Amino acid sequence: MRRIVFPAILGLVLSGSHGPIALAEGGGATRQQRRTVYVSVTQKDGTPVTDLTAAEFDVKTGGKPAEVAAAELTKTPMRLAMIVADGGGGGFQVALVTLVQRLQEVAEFSLVSVIAQPDKIVDFTTDLDKVVEGLKRVGPRGSTKSSGQVIEAVSDAVKDTAQTGKRPVVVVMTVGGSGATDIRATDVREAMRRNGTLLYAMSPSGGAGSAGQIDLVLNDGSRETGGRHDQFSSQTMTTVAEQISQELLNQYQLSYAVPDGVKPGDRLEVTTKRKGVKVNAPTRIGG
Repeated sequence: MRRIVFPAILGLVLSGSHGPIALAEGGGATRQQRRTVYVSVTQKDGTPVTDLTAAEFDVKTGGKPAEVAAAELTKTPMRLAMIVADGGGGGFQVALVTLVQRLQEVAEFSLVSVIAQPDKIVDFTTDLDKVVEGLKRVGPRGSTKSSGQVIEAVSDAVKDTAQTGKRPVVVVMTVGGSGATDIRATDVREAMRRNGTLLYAMSPSGGAGSAGQIDLVLNDGSRETGGRHDQFSSQTMTTVAEQISQELLNQYQLSYAVPDGVKPGDRLEVTTKRKGVKVNAPTRIGG
C-alpha cells in the first residue's frame, strides 16, 4: 500500500476546501470456549504500555476467574468506519487526517458524512487516493443546526465493519445531538457486543452534548466495547485523535478460557497487576 505522509494528506484535503473470536478447545472431560478481546493499556498521560505479558493480566467473566491463555500486541488489521456528524461545518478534517495518517498501514477505511441522513462518502478501501478524495468532501459544505441521523449511521457502520480476521472499529466525530429515531440504543450496543466492535467518539467540550438514544450509544456503548467518548477543545482535538490512533496501534490481543456457566452478555473484567496504568477493555462477553 502506498504510504502518504501527514503534510501531504493535509495539503490535499485543505486545498479542496481506524469481535470476540470463539474457539472450542478440548479441556479434559469438558470443552472450554476460548475468546479473544482487544485491550488497550495506557499510562496516566495516555502513553501506550506495550510490554505486558499474559501473566500480568487478570480476567473475570461472570464474576468467575478465567485463565489467560495469551496476550500480545495485535497484528490483526482494522476495518475502520469514520462517521462525521459536523453539521456541515468541516471542523473535523484535521482530526480525520490524523487518523488516516497514523493508521494507514494497518487499516482499511470507510467515511460517512451525517448532516441530515447518513451519506457514505467512501466505502471500505485501502486505496489512499480514494480516502483522500473523500476527506476533501467533508470540509465546509453548508451549515445546519438540525441534528442528523447519527444513530442510524452508527448502527449501519456496526453491521458493515464486521468481517472475519479484522478488528471492527467505529470512530464517531460529532458536534452533539441526534435526530429522532426508531433505533434503540440497546440494539446497537448488543450488535457491538456480538461482533466485537470497538467504538470511539469525539465531541466538543461545553457543547450541546448528545441526548437520548445516541447518548447511550456514544457514552455507555463506547465504554462497554473497550473504547471511550472524549470531549475536546479546539486546541486539543488533534491530540485526542492522536491518542485514539495510538491506542488502536498498540492494542493487546488477549485470549482467555471462558469458565463453565458463563453466558454471552455476562460481565467481563480485565485488569493488570502492574500499578499506575489504565486498562481499557470490553465489559461484556461477546455473543
